[in-house]
Amino acid sequence: MSRQARLSRGWYGRMASITLVALSALATYEMRYTPASPGFSEHFVTIVDTKEYPERLELAIRSHYTGIANLDYGLRFLVAAFLPSAASFVREFQVLQAYFLVSFFPIISIYAVEAGRRGNKRAWTYYTTAWALLYQTVGGAIVIPLYCLAFMRDTARLEYYTTPSRQLPLPYARSLVPALLLGFLLPTITIYLPFDDPGLMIKQALTAFWQVTPLLVNLMLHFLQPFFSVSSSPPARKTADSDAETDATYVKRLYGICFVTSAAAHLGIVSLRLLDPKLSLIRVFLPKTELLPGSVAETLHFIFQWDYLLIFAASMLWACVAVHDLDVVGRTDVSLVQLGTAVVVGSVIFGPAATVVGAFWWREDKLRQEVKPKIS
Repeated sequence: MSRQARLSRGWYGRMASITLVALSALATYEMRYTPASPGFSEHFVTIVDTKEYPERLELAIRSHYTGIANLDYGLRFLVAAFLPSAASFVREFQVLQAYFLVSFFPIISIYAVEAGRRGNKRAWTYYTTAWALLYQTVGGAIVIPLYCLAFMRDTARLEYYTTPSRQLPLPYARSLVPALLLGFLLPTITIYLPFDDPGLMIKQALTAFWQVTPLLVNLMLHFLQPFFSVSSSPPARKTADSDAETDATYVKRLYGICFVTSAAAHLGIVSLRLLDPKLSLIRVFLPKTELLPGSVAETLHFIFQWDYLLIFAASMLWACVAVHDLDVVGRTDVSLVQLGTAVVVGSVIFGPAATVVGAFWWREDKLRQEVKPKIS
């Protein structure tokens, strides 16, 4: 079998790869080995085993979710980690995590699109369930830079940019919006809705359910496709070109919804700061080792701050590489300086998540152009 032609990324590809590995290593240190909170891991195991927080003795951690003992024990760990923000033990933590989880909606949407491309079947980015299990358990900031590396590997194949390879099957493309809205965004928003919940038993159940939402998205994508089969589409030319344009319509619709949602979350957090001068965005987003060891909620806030910052540092770099690759294949003429400037300015105005999905939204149109690429 002949060697597949590959893109020539040159120095920027090497630098991006090194940076992504460094981000994953930094996340591993800050989230697992930092001396900021000595003994916290052992302390956290005690909290899960005793089912109570030292600073909130009146609040019991729920024991049963599925009836499967080992699974319920694992869910207790995840709920114990997320509940201090969902229940607003520390207000800045709640603001960070609500913003963080809504901002993750565009990221998981891009993953779903890339997994659905015909040419990516059996590629590294195809296995979104495996990636989800890893970033939900090991840690997003550790795993997601590695996903970005896998994306770079998969998109280095020249075949990726051909029409048959970049297409999504129409039933899959049509399933994207309902699967992601119902499977991920709605459960995420539900966690933070105010309602009467003595003992927070319902909120704990919602928090436990949220942990499997990336897997739920994949299940919904699978089971919704028969309802969006090609046979239900309006009459059109049955050609590869018309099929490609139609699937792009659904992808760009999803990206548009992601952009509006994440930009609205960004505007919301800015408005919240203006309405409440006591809320410090520095305390919301920037980890400060000198404040630790603190309470359970404060230590978890520190961990999630690093999780958020490193995930979106990796994602913004990922977006820059994905767009600059289009220059390599001759579909754009955008320099890395222009890209970097656009990403920084966009992140301030619209937020990092909206900026990343905006880049992929724009990229989707450019992928449709047929040109001669530079190859190695």
